[in-house]
This record gives sequence, C-alpha cells and structure tokens, in this order.
Amino acid sequence: MSTASDQHAPVIAIDFDGTIVEHDFPRIGALKPWAKSVINKWYDMGYKIIIWTCRNNHEPDHPEWDQAPISAVREFLMKEGVKFHGINQQQPGLGFYLEARKIFANVYIDDRNMGGFPGWKVTEKAIAQYFANGQDWGSTEYYGAKSPVLTG
Repeated sequence: MSTASDQHAPVIAIDFDGTIVEHDFPRIGALKPWAKSVINKWYDMGYKIIIWTCRNNHEPDHPEWDQAPISAVREFLMKEGVKFHGINQQQPGLGFYLEARKIFANVYIDDRNMGGFPGWKVTEKAIAQYFANGQDWGSTEYYGAKSPVLTG
C-alpha cells in the first residue's frame, strides 16, 4: 500500500556495492542483512527507489569489469526480490534533465559517505525520522531540509 502520492513521493538513491550487497567488485557480493526488507518496505510505502551505482555496461580502460554490467545488477535484484524503480536514472516529472549523470534524490545512501554505512536497521530508523514530518516532497521546500545523520 502506498502512502506517498506518486507525483510527490520521496526519491531514495541507494548505492549497490557495499550498501545493498557486500563489496566484492567486480563480482556481486552477498545481499547485506536487512537490505531487502528495508528497501522493499520503502518501495511499498510509495518511495521511489533508485539503485545508484558506478557500474556501467562497458569500461574500455578495464575490460575485466565487463563482467559487472548494470544488467547483472538488475538480474541480481530481481532474483533476490529487491524492489526498485530504476538503476542510475532520473525519475520523470521532477524537472531534472533525464540524461544527467548525477541523479536527483531526496536522500542518498552509500557506504562511501562520511562516516561510512551504519547498516540497514540504523538507516531505516534515520530515514523514518527524516521523512516523519510528512513534508510535500514535490514542493521546493525540501531543499532547505536537513539531511539525516546516520551513526551506528
């Protein structure tokens, strides 16, 4: 059941390697504990889930990385039952250039952020607090909102 309207749903960009799965690049690591249940909960709440990864479909300078394309990420997530709306793509209707390399999100979750990734249970709690005020994410007011600080 969706609690956020499609047009005004918060967008959460989630890094793949080291955040959703254990870091084992260029291979795909094991799914991290609680990743699937937390991501699927947000998806079912109506949040837009974008997988955000440096993987691409071809890296001329590193042919050994060709075994790690975005299609493998998509296949892995679908096989594991992790719900998402897209991989490295803007969500239409937000007023951003759809071909931009950096995607728009209200929140970015990444193991390489300052302080590292605290795990999915801490992240789930922080995001719940961050979005608790029921703000209209379709308005421009969210630009002044504080980002959540995730600590273990």
